[in-house]
Amino acid sequence: MEQTRLIIDQPRDGATNMAIDEAILTAVGRAQARPTLRFYRWSGPTISLGHFQKHAQVARLPQPFSSLPLVRRITGGGAILHHAELTYSLIFPTDHHLVKNRAPATLYQAVHEALVVVLASCGLSAQLRRGPTPASRQRGPFFCFQRANPSDVMANAKKIAGSAQRRTLKSLLQHGSLMLDNPLGQPGLATIADFQLANPPDADALAAAWAQQLASSLQLELVADQLNDTEMALLDSLRLKYASDHWTKRR
Repeated sequence: MEQTRLIIDQPRDGATNMAIDEAILTAVGRAQARPTLRFYRWSGPTISLGHFQKHAQVARLPQPFSSLPLVRRITGGGAILHHAELTYSLIFPTDHHLVKNRAPATLYQAVHEALVVVLASCGLSAQLRRGPTPASRQRGPFFCFQRANPSDVMANAKKIAGSAQRRTLKSLLQHGSLMLDNPLGQPGLATIADFQLANPPDADALAAAWAQQLASSLQLELVADQLNDTEMALLDSLRLKYASDHWTKRR
């Protein structure tokens, strides 16, 4: 089994969360960090825009969504409201056996199938959407959870988890969200709270179970660790990038 770093992170603001993901992506691409699985939360309700989305769309959203803090991801797809949810990121070098010569959908499917097993162990029935791949992942409703992709995790015919990717020449980032609850009333999605489970798992329990299932299904040896010195050195400039209007409003 290949060693993969496991980071269970504390809640952070949007700019910091996106900066950490890019710092890891950069360090892994330079062979200055091990492949990494990271689970994290957000310190306050935040909308992350897909890389290609128009910032002007935000002003047309109803309240409270149009007034929430914004950050722009480096991955494509629709916007995500990060609030009562669990986010993961998985970063591999492009020559890793789970990435090299494989279609993007392969890693989506592997991560989401592991989640389906975890949800089943909690008493929640879920499955992958399947069906045809959309012509473009960049077009569709504003929010990601109102868009359809074959790799989506579905529960009661609604999307409960989805992911997006960014591939550079040297490394690949896949990150995504699992919805735990919906206190702001975002339409069209499923959450774990909808199912009124007898013993509903919290975010930490879900992260631990998902990590364990991924380690088993992908044959990874997970080693708990934190960011290294190289990644920490990248953080300040990347945090400024993600906090800037120049980046957020670039489209």
